[in-house]
Amino acid sequence: MCIRDSSYTLPTVRGAITAGFNQSVDSFELSVVVPSGSVASVLLPLPISVSADGPCNVTLAVDGGTEQAIEVVGGHAYVPAGRYTGGVHRITLTIPQSEIAPKSR
Repeated sequence: MCIRDSSYTLPTVRGAITAGFNQSVDSFELSVVVPSGSVASVLLPLPISVSADGPCNVTLAVDGGTEQAIEVVGGHAYVPAGRYTGGVHRITLTIPQSEIAPKSR
């Protein structure tokens, strides 16, 4: 069983950090609210459909901008998605069909 979506709010001294995600076989989308005056480092998990046996090519889009290609090497479970200042951000990780493990299709 896989959790398809969830959200959480964490109160901090600088304001609430809110994060919510949706995932499917070929994508993981994170919406995050970073308090003003703060910086957040974001790591995204690879969707469960990706084989962790070798390198994997994914695309990452931030706040609706241009997608950038990233190669994940060595079966890492997380993709560094960058550092973000205060505000609302949407980060989308997309997996090409060729990278999806056969049992997940």
